[in-house]
Amino acid sequence: MASTEEVTQQPFARDCLKVAEQTIIDLNLLDADTLAEWRKDAVAQVEEAIAAAQKEPAPEGDKEDWCALSMPDLSDSFE
Repeated sequence: MASTEEVTQQPFARDCLKVAEQTIIDLNLLDADTLAEWRKDAVAQVEEAIAAAQKEPAPEGDKEDWCALSMPDLSDSFE
């Protein structure tokens, strides 16, 4: 059985964002400064979305008609 350390060294366990950024730089598609600016902008957008979500009222499952699936027709009926 492989150890955790051995697994984390495998190609499939690499950080996909770091791999993508390095590939973009290696192919000269963008420079490192532009990528850093994009990452900074993405972080700001995520933080803004989290702040907005935290201001929303807590869900009330017993009072709301919701479905975990994209379409209620896909769920099993309890009839």
